[in-house]
Amino acid sequence: MSWIIRAGPYDRPQLNERPIYLRTNFYILAVIQTCWHLYYDYDRVVLPYRSSYSSSNGESQIIPSPEDQLKSKLPRRAERTFRRSLSMVVLGPLIYQLFLRRFAWRWTIFFAAKVWALPRSSSMPPKVLPYHISVILRTISSSYMLMMLWELANLSFEIYVAQEPLKKGKPLTDYARDPNGTLLTGLKSKREVSRAFAFWELSIICKRFPTRRKSFFEDIDRNGGPTWTQVLNVCLGTIQSMNSRVTESMKSSSSSSTALTTTTTTTTTTTSTSTPSTPAQPSHQLTIHRLPRISTPLKDDPIFRNPPSPSSRRGQAQERLGSLAKSAGLSPPSTRKGWTPIDLLSYIFQQASDRLLTPEQKRLLSSSHLSGLLNETTLSFLRTALGQPFRQPLQRRAICTLLGASPADIDVPVCAISALAQLATCSLTEDPFGKVAGDVPLLIRTFRDAVTVLEGFQAGFRPHWSDVQARDEGVRSGDFESVDELLGVLRGALGDVLEGFGKYAGTLGLDGGEMRAARRAAGMGD
Repeated sequence: MSWIIRAGPYDRPQLNERPIYLRTNFYILAVIQTCWHLYYDYDRVVLPYRSSYSSSNGESQIIPSPEDQLKSKLPRRAERTFRRSLSMVVLGPLIYQLFLRRFAWRWTIFFAAKVWALPRSSSMPPKVLPYHISVILRTISSSYMLMMLWELANLSFEIYVAQEPLKKGKPLTDYARDPNGTLLTGLKSKREVSRAFAFWELSIICKRFPTRRKSFFEDIDRNGGPTWTQVLNVCLGTIQSMNSRVTESMKSSSSSSTALTTTTTTTTTTTSTSTPSTPAQPSHQLTIHRLPRISTPLKDDPIFRNPPSPSSRRGQAQERLGSLAKSAGLSPPSTRKGWTPIDLLSYIFQQASDRLLTPEQKRLLSSSHLSGLLNETTLSFLRTALGQPFRQPLQRRAICTLLGASPADIDVPVCAISALAQLATCSLTEDPFGKVAGDVPLLIRTFRDAVTVLEGFQAGFRPHWSDVQARDEGVRSGDFESVDELLGVLRGALGDVLEGFGKYAGTLGLDGGEMRAARRAAGMGD
């Protein structure tokens, strides 16, 4: 696999094409791996705590160690990588021979000629192809090792980045000079990654570390307010912003449908008003008396006899083209005064279509038929694998509506809801100043409104026209997986708060109607 080969000790060196093909194959692999990376979304990091919060007081799921996750996921990745490396036995020579051989040869010989004295005959690739059995075997092994390196790097990044924000079994902020201040800074951060891990750490602290959780209630001398108040404002802001986005989305959908209906009704009314069935008659008419006719009316028949219609196809075509040319050259009638050139061209096109096209041909060329054909072609393309990136499935649109422009998943709202519920229920025994009790009504109302808004959003959300799977199979239960998970967390959190503070509802300022509505939202009945 050296770059230069010599037939004999006195022969001039020749450029070897085998290493050129092997390295070109690596570039082909890089492009294919990039496509797979984007298609399968390799850079997405799934935080493992999401499945642990089906209810706010549930036990956290034990996360396997990185070594165990590597052992369980690596064999499947290795098998998939081996299948892809075998496919390069066919794709590599095909792509290289059809598209890249001349370019790779000229690019290589441009640099090789500066090092070795190559003959002029080396300007073109040799006639002998470089696909020897040894080259094919080396292509398979090299492709497998290179792709396995990429897959292992992606898998390691995915596993190690998604580890809990703990250090030696304690939260990361415990090692800071101001633990609660550092955590609040992360919760208010504008960077999505820092913010998501800060909310995750807050949720873990509220579930597993009672001492650190109690410090939230005791830390009242802080710039910006007590720690509990700042945590409450940040978490409620996340939930309320989600509610406002969903409400605005529902309003815009309903207003657009209402505007469409109003426009249709206005158009119909205007048409019926502008074209009445009978013209208005004046109330008084002037009667005109004419003299009696004493002769027969003048004849207006043509004085020349019409020529007989041609019977052959050629004659009929000549007659149609001739009449079309004569009609196009005539001046437009007086009713068409003030026409623009576009109007005149439209008139000529209409006359030509009436004379040259059959009714079936005009139907096939009509705007309604062409638009329907374009829609069918677009939907057929969207059903293929190439059209999948252009679809807008329900799950993706629902997440975009809930989170807005945020690239994260529903991790932040889930952690915010779970942390607030855990802090509220634990405050009954851990809050020495009783500050949490005054904020419980706001917490219950916010959770209740969020459940109501999400239920209405789920019931009224319709598939996009590009979601061909929902059009063909209908809306399935798994299409709203994120919304269902968020509703489950909200109902569980609201139920825990109601169980803890239900007997104090009157003291907190919650009447019976609000409590019944909250219980219905939590699925606890009246």
